[in-house]
Amino acid sequence: MLRKNLSYILLALAIVVLLVIYVLATFGERRAEHIKKAELQPFFQGIKKDGINYIEFEKDEKKIKLKKEEDRWFVLLNDGRWFPVNPPDVEEALEYFTNVEPAELIAEGKEKLEKFELSDKTALKVTLAKSPEDKSSYKLFLGKAGPDFRSTYAVKPDETKIFLVAENKNSFWQRDPDEWRDKAPFRYNREDITKIAFTSANSSFILERDKDGMWQFTYPGDLKADSNIVVEFLSRISGMVAISLLDGGRKPEYKLDTPDFTIEFKVGNEDVKLIVSPETEDRKRYVENTHLNQIYALSASTWVGVPRTKEEFVLKEVPKKEKKEEKKEEKNAKTNNKKVQPETKKSGK
Repeated sequence: MLRKNLSYILLALAIVVLLVIYVLATFGERRAEHIKKAELQPFFQGIKKDGINYIEFEKDEKKIKLKKEEDRWFVLLNDGRWFPVNPPDVEEALEYFTNVEPAELIAEGKEKLEKFELSDKTALKVTLAKSPEDKSSYKLFLGKAGPDFRSTYAVKPDETKIFLVAENKNSFWQRDPDEWRDKAPFRYNREDITKIAFTSANSSFILERDKDGMWQFTYPGDLKADSNIVVEFLSRISGMVAISLLDGGRKPEYKLDTPDFTIEFKVGNEDVKLIVSPETEDRKRYVENTHLNQIYALSASTWVGVPRTKEEFVLKEVPKKEKKEEKKEEKNAKTNNKKVQPETKKSGK
């Protein structure tokens, strides 16, 4: 009997010990999971795209600087000019860094930073801020590629926890400043354009937008402009994209010294002038934006169908004969409508 009771007691103790081990293991796993989740939070908590107006990439002695002015981004070129950035490129950078988060904690320790190219001397240093002077900026160091080359290592400055980031775009961020440039020779907000002046060997004319948003000829002043055609023209020219951007100034083969036509725009408080060459033997037209001091090579077919003569912008008057026919048709339609109206019956007494 005593042996039997002792067996029960030992069994009970074994069950209690197993329960304790299970509870401790479960607690440990949950705690480890909690710690892991805390460690794998996005690098930049609370960051928003519209709060970022300055981005900088730095590696070795090379710096890429991007800044936002009003609603447009610019890149600092090697010659000191601030040039418009290709919008999809800066949008890609904002999307990436406002959502970047670690996929895995790889290692910890200051002595290990060099191994992953995350030291101050070897890392690609990224800064996002409201302005270049902003002291509360967001910073991140990016290192070498991960084992699959599609990932990369990352660490926050002054920290020692080294993480793996699933997506590696380091080579994209480190492109030369010239490669960030927008290839559109004329990318401006249509609502900011108030004046367009065309000049060619055959004629010249000026269009201006009035207070009601309608376009009018101011030279010559005896013509009426078709505002729809002006809007179409601005849409077409704003959507043009060059084959390439050409540096080093004008060359004889560009034919910009004897242009086919020029277009001058009033954009806000700025004067923007486009000089457009004749079509060349290689079926190109070269365009110089004097405001940006940049020459673009465009396919000649880009300009096919784009209004650029005075006659194309004139409002076409409807001939009197057509007007009379329209009025006659309207009158007949009204008469027919009356004929088909149901007659109202008089109510009997």
